Amino acid sequence: GALDQLEKFNGIRKKQGKIPILFGIGLHVGRLIYGNVGTVDRLEFTVIGMAVNQAERIERLTKKLGVSLLISCEFANNITGGVKSIGAFQLQGINQMQELFTNE
Repeated sequence: GALDQLEKFNGIRKKQGKIPILFGIGLHVGRLIYGNVGTVDRLEFTVIGMAVNQAERIERLTKKLGVSLLISCEFANNITGGVKSIGAFQLQGINQMQELFTNE
């Protein structure tokens, strides 16, 4: 997958004395609202809602936890295998602790 390819690419970068390319992905599933927002001169497609906020807060933890991919419990319940729990975390604005998973 994409994460495996990035790991190989970063291996080449390391040999060249370059810093690795790092990023984080937060996956969550839930209800949201999407559409175009703005004016004719500056129209943007966007998504809003609690599910979007939760995905963003999960993504924010990737750097702190040192993983490229974090998955919410709700998302993990909709896929089969390949993930492991890394514990429960408090997300800003979310009342209950949230169990998060990764594939690493």
